[in-house]
Amino acid sequence: MTGTTIHRHQVAHAKKIQIRPNLLLVVLFLLACVFFSTLVNFSAEGEEMRLAIVPFEDTRIQEGGEETIPGLGTTIASQLTALFVQHLSPGSGVSMIDQDVITMALDQAGMAEMGLINADSAARVGEILDANYVWYGDYSVWGANIMIQATLWTLRSASAQHGYVVRIPESQFIPDTEFINALVCQLFCRMYVIIVGEEPSISCPEISPSGLPLPKVIIVQAPFPTGNLCTSVRVGIGSVRMGAVNNIIVDANEVHSIVMNELRWAYEADIRAGYTFVPGLEVLGGIKYLGANRDAGGSANVSLTVSSIALMTGVAYHLRLAGVEFILEGRAGWNSANLLKRDQFGYLDCPARIAGNGISFESSISASMAINPVWSVQGVLSYRGMELPSTTISIPTLDFSGLSLGVSITATFGGEYVEVK
Repeated sequence: MTGTTIHRHQVAHAKKIQIRPNLLLVVLFLLACVFFSTLVNFSAEGEEMRLAIVPFEDTRIQEGGEETIPGLGTTIASQLTALFVQHLSPGSGVSMIDQDVITMALDQAGMAEMGLINADSAARVGEILDANYVWYGDYSVWGANIMIQATLWTLRSASAQHGYVVRIPESQFIPDTEFINALVCQLFCRMYVIIVGEEPSISCPEISPSGLPLPKVIIVQAPFPTGNLCTSVRVGIGSVRMGAVNNIIVDANEVHSIVMNELRWAYEADIRAGYTFVPGLEVLGGIKYLGANRDAGGSANVSLTVSSIALMTGVAYHLRLAGVEFILEGRAGWNSANLLKRDQFGYLDCPARIAGNGISFESSISASMAINPVWSVQGVLSYRGMELPSTTISIPTLDFSGLSLGVSITATFGGEYVEVK
């Protein structure tokens, strides 16, 4: 066996040894995510959500105590309850309190009169019904228009919850059963997402039976809780500049007639964690890895490997537009990079090892899609500034700056909603 063959076997063996710890880290991380996800789901299932939907208040009730449209507030609550009962899965951990039980309890407590079930009395309603979550709401009819709003109260803070307000904006209204059913169906879908964390398996009409277009239901305050702990793994591919390195590769190709591609792309991986300290604003930190390799084929025995590891911290802002969650993120940190050369015949005019260090930054925008209440997937577009100075004259900088496309999977744990002020 020749020396070259022995060397190749040694290199291949060394690569296997290097890969195994990386694979072990990935496996351990995934197992940890599954473990924490199971823990969260178990604790969520252990505490049953007892949900009540009380009759909606007519905000334009006349002094004589008569509703604008008699029975509409009770009809809305009854239909919403029926839709929740119909579409909640057995394992959702949510139990609905029957409307007959609600009516009886409110009658006995003297709270059945219209106008009494509002933000101030929601806590007492929850206590009477033994409910830890209560949807209460109001509606207003102005001529041929109606506006409906639903707000969620919870026992955790004994108050209405920031981000748990769903509204049907002012829209044309026809007081018949089919039109009300279509309107309530739209309202239910947004309320279901807030309670369960995913869209219900129901198709609501966009055009009412009377031919009028139905309004788009909106969430008044986008539900971003405080105290969220997010862990995520991101992988992607990005451009890198590497001007000084590529100059040496071009010279070697021209002078020594070797065939070696320039360094234009690098693979990247990112593991990080974030904590939401105010609604929609997250502080985060993590480790980012970039790596690329180029060689001139086995016969030339020439290769270059560049890699970098960065410890980065920053902030992210969450917002919702047209039903999609977007994440704007900025990070900065300390970066360490290496260039390793294998060059038996001295084709490349640079040292065998070059190290670079310095501050790097990254800004990105992500579009997020929820898989379930814990897991979500994001598509990411980012720009990184990562020009790291070295102590070598031939390659003064290792420049990893460039654009990246990536995909990220995130697990979210905990979180509490602050009070509506």
